[in-house]
Amino acid sequence: RLAIVRSCADAAIVFVSMRIRRDDMLDALGGDLDRLLEQLPMTAAVLAGESVDLLAGPESGRHQTLTEAEENLAEVQARLKTLEQRLTDATEEVDAASRRMGADEPATEAEIDELTRWRATVLRRTLKARVRVESAKAELDALKNPQG
Repeated sequence: RLAIVRSCADAAIVFVSMRIRRDDMLDALGGDLDRLLEQLPMTAAVLAGESVDLLAGPESGRHQTLTEAEENLAEVQARLKTLEQRLTDATEEVDAASRRMGADEPATEAEIDELTRWRATVLRRTLKARVRVESAKAELDALKNPQG
């Protein structure tokens, strides 16, 4: 309790969780709420539906979950952008090799086959990345709008 009083001494308003046991109002630690309130500046006592961690920072709970989901979305979007550029490059390489078939320095069929296989691999990865982006968007939307 002393730590709470010291931590909140210069606060404009303090929110503390409370419990009601029988006819007594208790603070989060089970002590007399009135005694704690006498030692704090302006205070709002909150009767929570579940335990409230007064020491939790913004890096915990729902905020943390939302932050992680946003970071995941940004990460998979960056991966998708990279793969889409690789797919464009691979497609251009296949097209360039195909055009060289009748030129002075023709591309071999083996070279074209290899480039085509590489393009197919990049295409599969790109499609998977698109699915991951859609999944990450859906997850973030569900976290932002739990009822919707």
